[in-house]
Amino acid sequence: MSLLDKSPSFWLAVIGASIYVYRSQPEEGAFLGKLIRVVGAVAMTVPTHEEVALMIGAGENITLILMIPLIWVILDASAAIIKDHKAFMAIVMKKVGK
Repeated sequence: MSLLDKSPSFWLAVIGASIYVYRSQPEEGAFLGKLIRVVGAVAMTVPTHEEVALMIGAGENITLILMIPLIWVILDASAAIIKDHKAFMAIVMKKVGK
């Protein structure tokens, strides 16, 4: 199904979850940086939400609403690890025993 064929409830779910994710980010971030993170989460969710919904046996809109914040958290955590990769590597080396 094409994105143009999606129902208004689908687009309301996308907009609502996007607003929630945007508003839940810390206020110190710049508008454009926060917006890019939200768009990234939505861009990763919309193409995959149908498959995930079939896999877990849930409705598409519910899956979409849950996936957008989840993917945002994953992206945010990944960015934090990349920014402070030396500390991350120190933790890994400590766990490995080197």
